[in-house]
Amino acid sequence: MEQPGRLYRELFDSDIDRLKVFCDTCSELNYHNNVSFESIKLDKMTMPYGQFFVGLDNDKIFTIAGVHRMPEINDKAWRCLFRGAQLPGYTPKFSTNPYELIIHFRELLYLQLNLVLSIEPDSEFYITSNIIDSNNGHSSRMDKILMPHIAKRGIWDIYLSDTVLYNTRQNIWRVNVAEYYRQRQLYVQSCPK
Repeated sequence: MEQPGRLYRELFDSDIDRLKVFCDTCSELNYHNNVSFESIKLDKMTMPYGQFFVGLDNDKIFTIAGVHRMPEINDKAWRCLFRGAQLPGYTPKFSTNPYELIIHFRELLYLQLNLVLSIEPDSEFYITSNIIDSNNGHSSRMDKILMPHIAKRGIWDIYLSDTVLYNTRQNIWRVNVAEYYRQRQLYVQSCPK
């Protein structure tokens, strides 16, 4: 699981130049939700409201996702993997294990849960997936294939189907925190040292 030169942690103020390069790359790749500080809502993403987490590869941000309060559900709810994006070339080509396939699930979600639970131990966690009417795009694959596949493993379940949240049709998934931690730990123990 550990890869030389890679580090996963909170986004720091000192990362602003790295984040600008990441957003510029996202713009070139047409990752619409991550093309600028405005599009990722960087100004809002400070605690106690929210926090971004990043993956760095030799000091270059290659992935980002945030966690923020979700009062639309209740006062204990947090939305995980907000504005998640990952640059090409960092995902294994062949895997059925979500911890291998998606760095956000393995690394950033773990850090998000740990941070929030250290502050508010009775928090609830949710992930949203955009409902796309076409079969194209990452969001469509995430909503139609990946999220239901992982739900079968008990890591999360559907909380609200086909609802409008933030002016977007979405499914809302509730994270089963204990099962997430259990399965992630099994994966970590199975990795070569």
